[in-house]
Amino acid sequence: MAKPAFQIPADKYDALVHRVQFGGDEVVQAQGGAGSATLSMAYAGFRFAESVIKAAFKGEKNIVEPTYVYLPGIAGGDEIAKATGVDYFSVPVELGANGAEKAVNILTGVTEQEQKLLDVAVKGLKTNIEKGVDFVKNPPPKL
Repeated sequence: MAKPAFQIPADKYDALVHRVQFGGDEVVQAQGGAGSATLSMAYAGFRFAESVIKAAFKGEKNIVEPTYVYLPGIAGGDEIAKATGVDYFSVPVELGANGAEKAVNILTGVTEQEQKLLDVAVKGLKTNIEKGVDFVKNPPPKL
């Protein structure tokens, strides 16, 4: 949920969604096919780690970062799990001395267009979660 709230013009909505979903491809194309968007992922990892350190070790308050989290294990997560039908989901999370302390429910008030995108994402996510849980329960034999 963007703050301050804003409306995306209807004639630009689909193009914006596409650009967000395939932004990594745009970076690769800009590099003539000779690179990747891994720098963006590295920066996101750095930013998250820095925020965890600030919250957990330095005691800073009101630090919120988006993260993929086990919803039943965090305050506010049950409501999101019920809405999505999955136990793992990426939402803004308030960080604190105990790590992830509270999930921020961004699903209230989603538009019909957003709900359609969310439904597609959750469908694919369920398959990935099942694979991940199965892998943890049945790890491959050690070589």
